[in-house]
Amino acid sequence: MARRLVCWIVCRHIVGCIAVALAEILHTFPIIYKRMKLRAGLGIIVISMAIGKALGALYYFLTGFV
Repeated sequence: MARRLVCWIVCRHIVGCIAVALAEILHTFPIIYKRMKLRAGLGIIVISMAIGKALGALYYFLTGFV
């Protein structure tokens, strides 16, 4: 039971990190779109930026906030 609770908390934390990372990327999205005049591949750019941000946050938490 305790193992399931820990897994549930960790999974919610990771999903939350991904959601926050995506929200931050979506705030910068219009600026990138206008300055670079991008038309194709925007979805890939947004997803790759969000994944990179989530992995950076995960690394930050796993290394002990150093």
